[in-house]
Amino acid sequence: MATFIKAGFWEQLCKSCRGYKGWLNLDQLIESKISPAPGPIYKVYTAKVAMGDGSATVFENTLGVTITWTVFPGSISTGTVGGLIGQNNVYVQVSSSTPSDNPKIVSGDFTPSPWRVVIQQTDNAGVADSTQQVYVEIRVYP
Repeated sequence: MATFIKAGFWEQLCKSCRGYKGWLNLDQLIESKISPAPGPIYKVYTAKVAMGDGSATVFENTLGVTITWTVFPGSISTGTVGGLIGQNNVYVQVSSSTPSDNPKIVSGDFTPSPWRVVIQQTDNAGVADSTQQVYVEIRVYP
C-alpha cells in the first residue's frame, strides 16, 4: 500500500510522481531518487560433492562453464572446469557436511587449460573418508 504525504514542496522533487489531489505518493518519490542495488561483484559456483562417487548437487553456477568431479582412491576428488574462467582472483572454499570430517584443498591448478581444484576428505584421525559430502564454493572476481 502506498504512503501519501501532503503535497507542496515535495512535488518539485518528483515531477513524475502521482498522488491524489493535494497528496504525493511518497513511495514513488523515494524510488525515483535512489539507484537500484548493484549486482554481485563476482561469479560463483556452489555445490555439494559426494566424495564416494563424485556426483554433485549444484546450488548455483554463474561461471558459465561446467565443472566435472572425478573421484580417486584416498577420498580425493578433482573438479575440472570445462572452459576458461580466468586464472587470477579465484577463491575456493570447502567445508564438510559432518563436523568430524576435515575437507581440504590439496592443490589448485588455475592455469587456463584445464582449470582444476583437488579436494581430499579425511576424518579427525587423518584417515580418508569417502562416505561424506563436501560443500564447495568457487568465486571468480573480475
